[in-house]
Amino acid sequence: IVNEKSGNNKHSGVMMWPGGDFKYQGSLPTHGKTFEWNYEFNKRVDTVIKWITNSSAPANIVFLYIEEPDSSGHKFGPNSVELNNTLRKVDDTIAYLETSLKNNRVHNYNLIILSDHGMTSVSLEK
Repeated sequence: IVNEKSGNNKHSGVMMWPGGDFKYQGSLPTHGKTFEWNYEFNKRVDTVIKWITNSSAPANIVFLYIEEPDSSGHKFGPNSVELNNTLRKVDDTIAYLETSLKNNRVHNYNLIILSDHGMTSVSLEK
């Protein structure tokens, strides 16, 4: 929202980012999608690419939320096969995002990948 209020016809996009659907100073981002568990990762990427390349209101900052590997880590544990499979899926999604940016001729961008915490197994004896 601060991006949009700064002027110069700037637009923001919030893809399922926690809290992204709440108004700030009476405003919402130009582009937004609330969280849906079954919204596929690559479909999320396709949507944010449409926001970035939108001819009338191109987003110059986008927040894309992917709930993994956190969900799988909590459900199956940090050393599980399921978590390893999920990590591959997330890696594939990031590669798809980078390829999609390139294929849509989006060249000048900063890609910042964040995580809220790590995860490790612990012994009950300790």
